[in-house]
Amino acid sequence: MAEPKKIEVLVYRVGKPGVLETINDDLKSLQALVCGYIEAYTLTPGITLICNEEGRLRGFKPNREVKGGASIVGDFFVCRKSSSGNMLSLTSKDVEKVRTLIEAQP
Repeated sequence: MAEPKKIEVLVYRVGKPGVLETINDDLKSLQALVCGYIEAYTLTPGITLICNEEGRLRGFKPNREVKGGASIVGDFFVCRKSSSGNMLSLTSKDVEKVRTLIEAQP
């Protein structure tokens, strides 16, 4: 069995600062990171936030607010997304941009 592709993402756990991590790019690993079904939220063209689709229903704790005032609950991560929908590693420029969009929140 082939090893899953690995990607570098920013992971935001509730109550902790964002951390750059290398994760497996397979559905089981992505779901484990957000504790359930995944939902994609576009931060900027090409950069996507992945969170738990049922986080609010399941009573997950608030994590961060992002652009437009959207409140994200539970652990989530941010990655690049290709035009064909594949998840990709963040570039160093992406990391700076994401940190500005998310960590600059009060």
